[in-house]
Amino acid sequence: MVSNLLIITESMMPFTSNWGACQRIYHYAKKMVSEGILVTVICHNTSDRVDSSENIEGITVIGHGGRKTSTASGVRPSGGFKADLRKKLQAIDRNVKVVSKIVRSTYRFLYSEPNALSGRTSKNWANSVIPFALDYISKEQVDAVILSGPTFGLFYHAEEVKATGVKLILDFRDPWVSWYEKPTLANSAERKAIECADLVVTTTETLTEALNKKYKTDKCQTVMNGYDKELWSTIELLEHDPSKFVISYVGNIKINGQPGFRDSTCFMSAAKKFKERHPETIIQFVGVKDDIDDINPKLKEYVEFRNTVPVAESLEITAKADVLLMFHTALDPSGKYIICGKAFDCLRSGNYVLSIGDLAYANKEIVERTGCGMHCDNNEDAILTALETIYAKWKEGDLIDRTRDTEMYSRDYQNTEFLRLIRAL
Repeated sequence: MVSNLLIITESMMPFTSNWGACQRIYHYAKKMVSEGILVTVICHNTSDRVDSSENIEGITVIGHGGRKTSTASGVRPSGGFKADLRKKLQAIDRNVKVVSKIVRSTYRFLYSEPNALSGRTSKNWANSVIPFALDYISKEQVDAVILSGPTFGLFYHAEEVKATGVKLILDFRDPWVSWYEKPTLANSAERKAIECADLVVTTTETLTEALNKKYKTDKCQTVMNGYDKELWSTIELLEHDPSKFVISYVGNIKINGQPGFRDSTCFMSAAKKFKERHPETIIQFVGVKDDIDDINPKLKEYVEFRNTVPVAESLEITAKADVLLMFHTALDPSGKYIICGKAFDCLRSGNYVLSIGDLAYANKEIVERTGCGMHCDNNEDAILTALETIYAKWKEGDLIDRTRDTEMYSRDYQNTEFLRLIRAL
C-alpha cells in the first residue's frame, strides 16, 4: 500500500506563476493527502524565491534549481551566457519565421517537447534535480514516485528512479513522442521509461490506446483532467441577458507573434463580419498573454481583450457566456491526444461550446459525444457558418443545457480513480 508519495515535476505553486502547468498535480496531490498519504512535490523553482520547502494545504513542496541562490552576502540572481542565449533564441522564435522554423525543427527532433524550445532547459534541470531526489527517496523512505511531464526531461531518469525500489508512475499530461508521430531522439527514452514504470496515466483515451499499442503493454490508463467541483459550487449560474449574445474565450492565448497551439487569426476575421451583421454580439478573450496595448487597435474595435484573471473570476465569466470557444489549431497529430484544458469548465457551465481546429479530433469528439456544442474547421467560412448556426439557436432560446450529468468530468471523480490505480500497485 502506498503511504509516502513523491511527485517530481517542472511546475508547482508557490514556485511558479504558471497555474495551468501545475493545477493537475495540485488537485491530485490534495486528493492523496485527504486520503492519508504523505505527499511531497519537488519542482523547478522558476520564481523569485530562494530554494526552500513550503507546506501548501498539507502538501510539502520543495523548490529546487531556482534563479536565485543563497550566498554569504545574501541573495544573488543566476544567469550568464546560457540564459542570455535562451532569451535570444526566444526572441528569434517570436520574430523571424524562417529561423524559427529551423530552430523548432531541430529542437523537436532532439527532444520532441510540445514547447519546442524547452527541451534543453528541461533536461538540464532534470539532471540537476535527480541526485537530490534520489537522496530524498532514500532518506525519507518514499515508496512511490510520480514523474510528471511535460516537460519530459525527468522521464529520461525513469530507470534511475525505479532502481531505488519504489513504485514508479508516469503522468503524461500531454503526449511526448506521439506529439509529432515522427522519429526523434526521444523515442528510445520514452520506450525505456514506459517499460520500467509500474503505471502510466494519460489524460485521454486516445493517447492511452496509442501508447499501449505502440509499446505492447496494458499498464497505460486514463485519468482525465476535470473541473474543480468545490469551486464551481460557489459560482452562481444566473439567467443570461437575452439582449446580448456573448461569445467568450477563457484561457491562455497569444494574439501576436507565434500563436502556439491556439491561433485565433481565422476566428478574428470571421468575428468581424459576424459582429457587423449582429451588433448585439459581445466577443471577449480573457487570459491573453500579450500586453493589451500591443494588440492591433482594429481588433479591439470588435473584440474585448483581458489578461489573466483569478480562477474564480474566470469561472464566473465562463458561466455568463452564451458561447464558449475552444481552439486547437496546430497542424500536427497532437489534436488526436489533447482535450482543451478548459473543456471541462465549459461542460460544467451548461453553456454552448464551439470547438475550432482542422485536426482537433479529441476536442471534436468530447464536444459531439456530450452534446454540448459543435465543431468546425479553422477557416473563416467554416467559423462564420458555425456562428450563424449557433446564433439562430440562441434566437430560439435553445443554447443553454444545465441538465447534463457532468459528474465524471470533475477532478474529484477522476482523481478518485487515480487513487484507486495507485492503491492497486
